[in-house]
Amino acid sequence: MQPKRWLSLSLGALMAMLPQITGALAETEQLSGTVVAGYETSVIAPFGGTVDSVNVRQGQWVSAGDTLTELCTTRVYAPVEGTVGGVTVKVGDGVDGAAMSIAPVHKYTVTASVSEVYGTTDPSQTFVSAGETVYLRCAKDRSHIAVGQIVSVSGTEYTVETTGGELYLEETVNVFRSDTYAFDTWIGAGDVSRTAAQEVQGSGSVVRLWVSEGDTVERGQLLFETVEGSLDNYMADGSRIATTTDGVIASLSLAVGQKATKGASVCTIYPRDGFQVAVVVPEDMISQIKQGDILRFFLDWNEEEPTWYEGTVAEISYVSTVTDGNTTTFTVYMDFDADESVRLGMTAVVELDV
Repeated sequence: MQPKRWLSLSLGALMAMLPQITGALAETEQLSGTVVAGYETSVIAPFGGTVDSVNVRQGQWVSAGDTLTELCTTRVYAPVEGTVGGVTVKVGDGVDGAAMSIAPVHKYTVTASVSEVYGTTDPSQTFVSAGETVYLRCAKDRSHIAVGQIVSVSGTEYTVETTGGELYLEETVNVFRSDTYAFDTWIGAGDVSRTAAQEVQGSGSVVRLWVSEGDTVERGQLLFETVEGSLDNYMADGSRIATTTDGVIASLSLAVGQKATKGASVCTIYPRDGFQVAVVVPEDMISQIKQGDILRFFLDWNEEEPTWYEGTVAEISYVSTVTDGNTTTFTVYMDFDADESVRLGMTAVVELDV
């Protein structure tokens, strides 16, 4: 019975010592690594145009939705005062021709001729020019009057658009230089027609639409803006080109005044989800690491109050490097979730249990 008791005590003592033995055998090795970009992606211009502004620079952190650049647009203005109608486009549409029309406020047009003037020997009375203000009165009973402006002259004929008053369509009116309608200010006669709506032309793709059907606009008011080429289902947000990912600007292909071509790269970005730590591992430790392992590390710049990260081994290089001390090493790449405090090129201190 005595030997059995001695064996039991020996096993108990051995079990009590195991944690100390294991602790003595386990060591933590600190390896040096560097934050690197696993890959880069390009931002492609969805439309073309001249660069108006560049909002970023190389090395800058950007977030999805940030504006990279604004391109110049072609701005289309109202040729006349009137009411917007016949709008055939919306933001994102391509246009090559009429985009809308404007029914002029000056709703009557008179096509007149100085050849109708008789009983005068003064040649200057029948000499007219565009821009003159004139006064109209119906020839039948003189009950309809209006005021207008000569908008074009061709030989003895000229065109007047009314700016006020009421006339009847297709009636004949006399045109005078004075609102007294004196005979010596008479400069012709013509027939009344309705002023045709003016088509507003455009080309390219609409990125901003400033008016809607039925709006009243003034001459020179901005109607819409276009950029070059088709948008191909791109949801235009004005003329800006934005990034769709978080990351760091790797390179820029933009300069103010430079031409941006649709489909060409405007910049490259190192995406945040592609940040990695490249760890240099000596040859005698490489067998202890495999893909999928999770290793802890902190960034050397914050050694006093380190923030610990977890990295997942994504790749182990099959090509070795020999250091100056003739030590053979391999590079291990770890994926991790980077925040905005992480910068490419930072030194990482990786812990490895050996």
